[in-house]
Amino acid sequence: MSRLDRDLAARLTGFHERQENQEMANVLEAGGAELYGCAMKNWGGGLITRRAASFPDNDSPNQITGFGPDKIDRLGDLVAWFDAAGCACHFSWPGTHISEDASATFLAHGFAPSELDAWMAARVDEVRVKAPPHDIRVVAKPADAALYARAVNAGWGLEARQDAAVAEAALGCWPGPADWIRYVVFVDNQIAGEAMLTLFGDVAYLAEASTVPAFRRRGVQRALIARRADDARAAGAEYLFGSVKYGDQSWANMAAMGLRDEFMSIVWKRPPRANP
Repeated sequence: MSRLDRDLAARLTGFHERQENQEMANVLEAGGAELYGCAMKNWGGGLITRRAASFPDNDSPNQITGFGPDKIDRLGDLVAWFDAAGCACHFSWPGTHISEDASATFLAHGFAPSELDAWMAARVDEVRVKAPPHDIRVVAKPADAALYARAVNAGWGLEARQDAAVAEAALGCWPGPADWIRYVVFVDNQIAGEAMLTLFGDVAYLAEASTVPAFRRRGVQRALIARRADDARAAGAEYLFGSVKYGDQSWANMAAMGLRDEFMSIVWKRPPRANP
């Protein structure tokens, strides 16, 4: 696979949005709405989720999914929904859909390009599987949900915040989808990181992942990528892909393991505005 064609690119972005939508639904179902003032709405093209500014360091839930060239005329209505709660909002726009007209519309509604997301992919048999021999365990039963939640909380630095309770509750929504595989990695018998693999038939997605700060720069994520590539191959997947911020450490880890930049998405962000 030298370059992804437009059809496969559309499939990958669609899988990514389905993953994010399900994760947000889990959080809201687990009590996130009460803790955060979250709301979620199906707008016909996908989901929009917003979270009040109670945790201003994390506006990731304030997003529009399912947004594409055929939905641009709905942007004003979508923005008004965020403005009603004084929330920022953002969306990711694949480079395959970029145009001067689309960019002009986004700017007119107060959005600005913020960063690049790299969509990286490889055939599973092209992924380098040599990595540090860390102890990686699959979280496969309800009794392990709390263990995985602790790994998520430690990796994302949530232990001292209300997010930790929500993460544990959301991750405890078992049984989870059969095509979601969760992992915890141990170094020196201590939780060092976590990750998820999501299977979509012939395509496998490197979903979220994190490393406990004390164990960074010890090959934790590269070991997790290698393990997930092995499991994707065993499940019959042909392609492995992930979406990361271009140039960051996650991008470097995927590149080192053999994944390549296939296309970019521009993240467009709009600051919070009070509804007049």
